[in-house]
Amino acid sequence: MKIAILSGKGGTGKTFVSVNLSYIQQDAVYLDCDVEVPNGHLYLPIENPVVEPVDMPIPSILHEKCSRCRACMNFCAFHALSFTGKQILLFDHLCHNCGGCALVCPNKAIQEVPYNIGSISSGNFEHVRVYSGSLNPGQMQGSAIIRRMIDQTRHLPNLVMDCSPGNSCHVVQGIVEADLCILVAEPTVFGVNDMRICIDLLNTYNKPFGIVINKSLDTRNYIKTFCREHNIKVLAEIPLSPKLARINASGQLAAKDAEYSRIFKKIPQKCAGSARSPLGVPSRFCSGQGGILMKQLLILSGKGGTGKTTIASSFISLLKGQHKTCFADCDVDVPNLHLIFSEGQTMLSQKTCFGKRAVINQSLCTHCGLCEQHCRFGAMKNGVVNPYLCEGCGVCELVCPIGSGSEKAVHLAETSTGSYSVSATEYGVFSTASLKPGAGATGKTINMVKQNLSTYGENAEIAVIDGSPGIGCPIISSVAGVDLVLLVLEPSLSGLSDLTRILKTVRQLRVPAVACINRSDTAPQFTQDIYRYCAEHELMVLEEIPFDPLVIRAVNHNRPIVDYPNSPAAQRVTSLFSKTLEVLNTL
Repeated sequence: MKIAILSGKGGTGKTFVSVNLSYIQQDAVYLDCDVEVPNGHLYLPIENPVVEPVDMPIPSILHEKCSRCRACMNFCAFHALSFTGKQILLFDHLCHNCGGCALVCPNKAIQEVPYNIGSISSGNFEHVRVYSGSLNPGQMQGSAIIRRMIDQTRHLPNLVMDCSPGNSCHVVQGIVEADLCILVAEPTVFGVNDMRICIDLLNTYNKPFGIVINKSLDTRNYIKTFCREHNIKVLAEIPLSPKLARINASGQLAAKDAEYSRIFKKIPQKCAGSARSPLGVPSRFCSGQGGILMKQLLILSGKGGTGKTTIASSFISLLKGQHKTCFADCDVDVPNLHLIFSEGQTMLSQKTCFGKRAVINQSLCTHCGLCEQHCRFGAMKNGVVNPYLCEGCGVCELVCPIGSGSEKAVHLAETSTGSYSVSATEYGVFSTASLKPGAGATGKTINMVKQNLSTYGENAEIAVIDGSPGIGCPIISSVAGVDLVLLVLEPSLSGLSDLTRILKTVRQLRVPAVACINRSDTAPQFTQDIYRYCAEHELMVLEEIPFDPLVIRAVNHNRPIVDYPNSPAAQRVTSLFSKTLEVLNTL
């Protein structure tokens, strides 16, 4: 059985559940498909791993043959090619490796050369076979690594696929392959919102699924209520426990502890036979360009769940009355900021996002297979387009021999990918977007969110941007043009690993960065490790924020934590706010 383990966002415990579920089974194979921030190997360390580089072909321009006709540039849907007036230049970090530029070049002036985008490590940890994909910082084509890893393991029994969080094309790779899916959710209103988005994606593939509630509370549990109301099966509840937090933070396996192993052993038992008898029936839920002159503060994390949105919402609240402010939620796969600032909004603009996807005219198609042969994203199979894997590059249309223009057997058609919205609030102009599950085009959507912020918030002095977690395409789009990045870190083995990757990505983009450590007292040893790493890499840590149960209460009441002034976390966040503004004002 192939199980895909998902979460609406990072930090819910998806990897925690994945590695422990793999360990309690004697014949499980663990796949870390969260290639932007792979952390599974920290819990399942491989001795003497076999490391396989993953290369993609990218164009290399033979300038002596190039006639500067710009056919390649005009074809490229990702703006990876540009004409300087003298020659064509390639921006390799924007290239999606579709191969179309080489196909359209009339002078054969483009040849493709291998370009390393990451690697796959494999080996054994005790009785568990482990595969871990890793995308190089600043690269976009993580899906290629995931496909390679799945192709290598498809024949093996009992695959546990630790998927990327959210609903991007990375997630789709695991869902397509899975016999059933497990959603890991936290018992908050954020958790319910994120789970709805995941379920919408599962609807598309009609995959059976169940829920694991992590950090379960004795108080009001929004996830349990939601599952009960919609007849969704809860496979397990994992308690919010300081002991469990310490085990996880130190990179140990909870399944080795008798108190918690019983929880994980019950999950495969409840999953048995679920491919034939679904755990739950999927339900459908509703789910002018100006120059940015203001100072822009971007709040980032290496993965979700570190407290990025909590800190962003507090900063927005604290800026009220002090500065003319605007703010944006660029975590467009699973936006949550609107939940905190939902009251008193006046809609200024709402538009549909559009992208291009391949469409096959079955009445014209001869099933020659050329489109499938040339598609490098696995979107074409047996004469059918998977719209969630299609990148809209146009190569299939280019190579199709039947018809012409929109009358070709394969052509690109405009399709809705989600919606943008801009609203006026008492805190300032708010720009956000929400992508349809699996829609892709994340980077393009984030660019538009920021453009809308510029257009409607042109009189603002400070912009606070809640960014996407990870290191891929969304980060590149989020970081572009900002004045300062605030990295929200957490003290754990995985948190330290995430820090190394996100810092490398930000510095490649040459943007100043500072940091804070959230829940710093939960694992003091790792807090000190983070301090040492930051000192070695000249990253200033502005503040530590202690663990505070009031944060969860604030989230569940759709309020920023600074609305509770007696909260220890609120006091430190207020201090962090002042120190961050001081740094921002020096830039």
